Amino acid sequence: MSDDGGRLALALQRLAGSLVLERGGERRRLQRAAGEVALRPGDLLSSARGAFVSLDGGAFDLCLDRGTRLQVRAARSGPFLGLEQGRVLAEVATLPSGRRFGVVTREAEFHVLGTVFAVEAGAGGSRVVVAEGTVEARAGGQTVRVPAGRACASDPRGRLARPRPASAEELAWAEALAPRRRLLFEATFDDRKLRGFVGALSEAEAAAPGDLCLRLQPLAGNRFWGQWAHAPQGRLPSLRAAPGVALQFSLWTERPAEVLLQARNETQGKDFKRSFAHPGGFWKTFTVALMDLSTYYDPGKHPVREGDLFTDLEVYACEPGDAQVVLLDDVRVYRKLYR
Repeated sequence: MSDDGGRLALALQRLAGSLVLERGGERRRLQRAAGEVALRPGDLLSSARGAFVSLDGGAFDLCLDRGTRLQVRAARSGPFLGLEQGRVLAEVATLPSGRRFGVVTREAEFHVLGTVFAVEAGAGGSRVVVAEGTVEARAGGQTVRVPAGRACASDPRGRLARPRPASAEELAWAEALAPRRRLLFEATFDDRKLRGFVGALSEAEAAAPGDLCLRLQPLAGNRFWGQWAHAPQGRLPSLRAAPGVALQFSLWTERPAEVLLQARNETQGKDFKRSFAHPGGFWKTFTVALMDLSTYYDPGKHPVREGDLFTDLEVYACEPGDAQVVLLDDVRVYRKLYR
């Protein structure tokens, strides 16, 4: 396997369980310690009793079930992992343009669209279970989008089945390994409470009958954006930046659209942002660490600092004059608590 020059930083201080790294015919047992290990294409990770692995500062968090063998196939543009056997649960932050994350088995490929999902490989084929967001499954010339709460299997010949409802028990094996989440803020809108946001609720394109979401409103007089949703200052609880604190939201658009998340950093007196692209036609979940937001000008000189206070939140979408339906749901801020 050729080395594409990419490296993945495995954080030893977050490592849990049993993990062996195989490289060039040599085996090395990894243990929790200070520092990092740089993974490269060709490296093989195996776990006899299960393990938790955090890559690239928490951008890619992996739970390996007992008996799992996972090989790094590529790293330059982000992890592309080969699951030889066993099960892996991946929690992946929304990636910037040009970055990717995928898991490939003998029969199928599973590409992340910003999500939490698990892949299993065995003699009977492969299976993906999606907990958050959407996964694109590919096999035998087929492509299937698998949304949250669904599972999709491929047989040994690489034929994909229609996605079916998934149960929580299918991911129970990873509970003892995955980081816990401490919820700091949540707006699901199903109780008809806006939780600080301004706008009108809608049932259009809801994930299930009776579910509610927030429809983005037309934005007049803006040269760059046509619609927005916002929670003004004073309506949100105080949110402070810290390692592991992430903001997550789901968005539905009729057609492809550019999206901007903007938050006011009251400590620095500046707006911080993150841009996304939405393919359109389905619910897409975006997850970004507060520490990864950047300013409009000189972002390298003005990074988010630990303890910075964020006081309001805005989501923009579409070009001016674009009247397509855009819906917002499941806005959460949480902190990952590594074990």
